[in-house]
Amino acid sequence: MTIQGFKRDPSRPYNAPGRALAAQRRKEKIADAVIEVIATHGARGITHRLIDAHLGFAEGVTSYYYPRRTALLDAGFTRLFENGIAEFNLCYKPVLERLEAGEPIDIDTMAVCAFRHGELLVQPSRRNSTIARLEFYLLATRDPELRAAQLRLRRVHFDLTAEIFANLGCRNPKRASAELAIRSRGDYVTFFLAPSFEEHPRNVAYYTALIRHIIDVSNLAADTGA
Repeated sequence: MTIQGFKRDPSRPYNAPGRALAAQRRKEKIADAVIEVIATHGARGITHRLIDAHLGFAEGVTSYYYPRRTALLDAGFTRLFENGIAEFNLCYKPVLERLEAGEPIDIDTMAVCAFRHGELLVQPSRRNSTIARLEFYLLATRDPELRAAQLRLRRVHFDLTAEIFANLGCRNPKRASAELAIRSRGDYVTFFLAPSFEEHPRNVAYYTALIRHIIDVSNLAADTGA
């Protein structure tokens, strides 16, 4: 069979790995588009047709990869959390390298990483992902499938942070992990939803004090059973 002057050798298979990679990249583009569209139009605005139009795809491309709307939402939800974990890993690289090597972690190093992560989460470019995350949180309260996905994806980050606090000597690392997540989520969500009345931006010293406080209250909970 000749296509534009090229004769394919029938004994050689098509480039399946290349096609699979192209398909994966297209699915990632669709997932990214879900995040952008849900941040702009809300969850009700998510349709296969709108995602196709947003990406300049022919109608039907999105539904080919994600036939059900719930699958489309799950793809965006998963992509959002995977991006968040990748950002965490980047900001906390010095801590994670010590953890992997079995070396002790000090609070000062942890504080520098937390500061970098905090600075990243409030960048203007993060607005869409933060608003989309809030939309997904609301959807998950009413959608059992998304709720299960949320718990599964958050568990990865929760367990990793708990391991870090255990290395820091915290006697109740799971409580500490939960406390840090609550503080971080409250900070970056509030940043985009309400004006800040703080006179000074948060610095490394703030995060040093915060981490010490979280360890102290988590240890107290372990000692008192609270």
